Amino acid sequence: MPDGETTIYEIAYLLNDECGEEKTLAFANKLREAIADKEGLIISEGTPKKQPLAYPVKEKNVAILNWVKFATEPQFLEEIEELLKKDTNILRFLATKKSKKEEAAKKPMFKPKSPLSQTTMSKTEKQKTEEGQEKPAIKEEEIDKKLEELLGE
Repeated sequence: MPDGETTIYEIAYLLNDECGEEKTLAFANKLREAIADKEGLIISEGTPKKQPLAYPVKEKNVAILNWVKFATEPQFLEEIEELLKKDTNILRFLATKKSKKEEAAKKPMFKPKSPLSQTTMSKTEKQKTEEGQEKPAIKEEEIDKKLEELLGE
């Protein structure tokens, strides 16, 4: 790549589901070649898969979804988008610019829970430690007797 500033982009596209596997792979190769011709570097790419659509796009309810992430100079993105616009099998596409921060090590969405400390013991655990022993288990017959008393039977 020349000395120009490269930017990371991701293009997701929907292909007509009637294309078939051959045309789908041919288009993916065509897009890869176009990126390489524009002195781009492919970082990663998806595997084409059939995807039901939430709403019809160009009267289609199912499409083949695929994506490619690549680095190139900003002036070449328009030429790559033009290739996508000209292809009649493309139902829709979206090109997004990825920030350097996004590409850095991604943090997990949720922090892992720390092991329980002594300060977060449950009430029964506190009772056990305070008394030094467990309370005797209540028998089922005693529970039935109490219920009868309360219900007045």
